[in-house]
Amino acid sequence: MIEVAPQRPTQFAPADRADDSQIEIDAAYFKRFPMLEQLLNAVPDIFIVVNAQRQIIFANYLVLEQLGIQAAQRVVGTRPGEAIQCQHAENDTGVGGTSEACKTCGALKAFMISLNGRKNVQECRITQKDGTALDFSVWATPITIEGHLFSVFTLKDISHEKRRRALERIFFHDLLNTAGVITGFLDLVNEA
Repeated sequence: MIEVAPQRPTQFAPADRADDSQIEIDAAYFKRFPMLEQLLNAVPDIFIVVNAQRQIIFANYLVLEQLGIQAAQRVVGTRPGEAIQCQHAENDTGVGGTSEACKTCGALKAFMISLNGRKNVQECRITQKDGTALDFSVWATPITIEGHLFSVFTLKDISHEKRRRALERIFFHDLLNTAGVITGFLDLVNEA
């Protein structure tokens, strides 16, 4: 009889990981086709493929460049939050995607929906361990390769859009306040 290891309790997504040999098999799907790897490295956004346990099996060069990592092997097998150094990646279970804060993470929601067979788009803000906040739009799409389910997703940096929206809100708020003051002043002048 085969014994199944009990699943670790978490506050959100499952903590289980694929073993190293399965990670190598999964990562090999993308290494078989050098042209595919070249095409994926040409994508101008962060492009990652995760397995059913949410572990990275492929990451394009932009992931490595943004994280300052020299070899792709350093991120293969990690979870995206761990690779990006999300402040919530290390928690009670020691596994990314399992903390209370992960329940509201748009990236994790997109992955989970994708791993259930549906495309999804979400926004997320990831605060890194050093306090840096990253704003992303996340597209997650399920794919099946030789009977194995994966999630292909891209992360697009939308921090400049978020800043622009915030500045526009401040500007229009100030503009409306100024218009209100002018209107009030003109009403006083008309009454006099």
